[in-house]
Amino acid sequence: MRRLIILAVLLPLLASCALIAPEVDERQLDAEYQTILAEIETAAELGAEDYRPADLAALREEAEEVRQVQQTAPSRDHLEQYKNITNRVRGVSLATLQNQLSEKALTVQQLEDEVEDYQAEKLLLVERIAELEEELEQARQEIEQVYADHADFLAEQQQFEEQKEAHLAEKQEFEEQRDELISAKQQLQDQLQSLQTENQILTTEKDQLIDRMELQEELISELDSSVDYVEQRADSLQLEMQQKTRQMEELEAENRAIIEDFERKLAGLEPIDDETVERVYVRDESLGVVVNLGAQILFEIGDARLLPDGRQTLASIAEVLNQYPDRELLVEGHTCDLPIREAYPSNWELSAHRALEVLKYLAYAQDVERDRIAAVAYGQFRPLKPNTSDANRRLNRRVEITLLPAELETKTKQLND
Repeated sequence: MRRLIILAVLLPLLASCALIAPEVDERQLDAEYQTILAEIETAAELGAEDYRPADLAALREEAEEVRQVQQTAPSRDHLEQYKNITNRVRGVSLATLQNQLSEKALTVQQLEDEVEDYQAEKLLLVERIAELEEELEQARQEIEQVYADHADFLAEQQQFEEQKEAHLAEKQEFEEQRDELISAKQQLQDQLQSLQTENQILTTEKDQLIDRMELQEELISELDSSVDYVEQRADSLQLEMQQKTRQMEELEAENRAIIEDFERKLAGLEPIDDETVERVYVRDESLGVVVNLGAQILFEIGDARLLPDGRQTLASIAEVLNQYPDRELLVEGHTCDLPIREAYPSNWELSAHRALEVLKYLAYAQDVERDRIAAVAYGQFRPLKPNTSDANRRLNRRVEITLLPAELETKTKQLND
């Protein structure tokens, strides 16, 4: 029971160990969906379909509904729903184990009670046999006394002929008593034989009960082994979580160092005008270190050609980027919500050309490794501030360069492979 309690505490903790990024892609959702199917299969193997089949069917159906919606518009909510379903399936598995363990414990207790009852009945039979043996011994002694009296009678017959008739009648009486005793003895022997037969039957039933108890003990041992495996797996996952924590601390320390390098390198840059809008700033996010460059320092309004000041700024940034060759780089293009009426059909195309222009300058002019840099365009759909004022729109017109953690880079390559 102590192990089941530990398992019940650890399952929710293990389910929360995964680090989920703010942006969710379909590969993550598919992986979580496959995890749910595997957990449902594990629950079925444990015997959950015998205890809570409706729960497993409902959870499978709920996962299918989330998957259908996810295929149309994947989001973080779908990932959270998958996590919730996974935890509930694990709860069903835990309840199944608890029910099975309770049933096994109840069966063992019933068998022990039956053995105690049979042992009590056996003890009563042994006592009865002892009583019958005492009665038989007493009958034997009485028979011996009869024979002794009979011998005395014969001696008296020889001595007293005149009393022959009396002695004959007495002898007949003694012989009748002897026959009665012999008959009683035979009855006692028959009863003893019957009791011995019953004792053999009880002994056989006792052996069968012992065999059943041994089988139950083997089943309990197998359940204990399963619980031990779960505990070992929990310890392993806890160790992995500690390792992840250390890696996160190291990553945060490296991110702080990167930010300090950027701040030292960009300390001499001046704002482009008198408004309170920063030209370049660096922030730390869960996805990595993000360098935010205002579009006004890089491009003319509605254009995707780099300005001289923009090239100078990117050159300073590239010096820091090249100090961390193990980090993958993601260049993001963003715009405000004002429509484009010039060379580009929409803000998406404009943000895409700007992101590619920055990428090509870093790769071709500043020797940033081309196999670790990529570009993506979001148009006006990921603003920093609501597009309700000119100042906010200027903030939203930007290019962001994200330095992805080395661990995330490895996982991304593994998924691509």
